[in-house]
This record gives sequence, structure tokens and C-alpha cells, in this order.
Amino acid sequence: MNKNLKLTFKGLRKIWHKVPPDFYSQVDKNPLQSLWHGNKLKCIKQSIYKKPKNVLDAGCADGSFLDKMTKFYPEAEFYGIDCYFKAIKYGKNKYPHLKLKVADVHKLPFKDKFFDLIILAETLEHVVDP
Repeated sequence: MNKNLKLTFKGLRKIWHKVPPDFYSQVDKNPLQSLWHGNKLKCIKQSIYKKPKNVLDAGCADGSFLDKMTKFYPEAEFYGIDCYFKAIKYGKNKYPHLKLKVADVHKLPFKDKFFDLIILAETLEHVVDP
């Protein structure tokens, strides 16, 4: 990999803090982003073959996408993790029904086999070592 392109955790943190904590909650105000995220939701929903009980969104930002998933599976428990503290803090206030936590996808703070569905959408480009 080109040394100039190599990302570090410190470098990623600088990028994350340029994004408003409520950025993903605002996608409905932008027609192109609304289309993108709506189709992402549709594709993920179509790929789920049974009703999940425990769902994790790894790299959930503020939890707005995860909140949309709750409409399809109201009996499930929904968890989200993200390294961006401000987004998690915002999401905890806006979506109190979600279990949001500041955590790193490299070190998940859950027991093995706890989740029967893990969503990892638009996350790989935001980690140091995918």
C-alpha cells in the first residue's frame, strides 16, 4: 500500500470528527442519499431469510439505519456500535429503543454467537485494518 494512503486510527478519528453526529439522520433531506440508503435498506432486508432475534449494526453511526430496521422486525433486539462517540451520544438520545455503544469493530464487546444477524454496511472503508 502507498505510504501516503495508509490510514491510521488517529487519521480516521480526524475524518470522523468532520462528519456531523446527525449526518445519517438527515439523509431524507437529500434525494440522492435518500435513494442510496433506501436501496441499501431494501437489499439488506431482502437478504434476510429468517426473523432475527438479536441484530448488530457494526459501524452504526447514530443508529438511524438500524432504527429503520426495527420497523421490519419489531420483536428483535437491536444493538449498534461505532467508534464515533458524538454520533453514538446523539443516537442514544434520538433512538432510546436501540442499544448503542461506543466500541471498535475489531474488538466486539459481546459474547460469541450472541447475534443471529450482523449488518456491516458502509463500514469497511472506515476501519484501519479491514
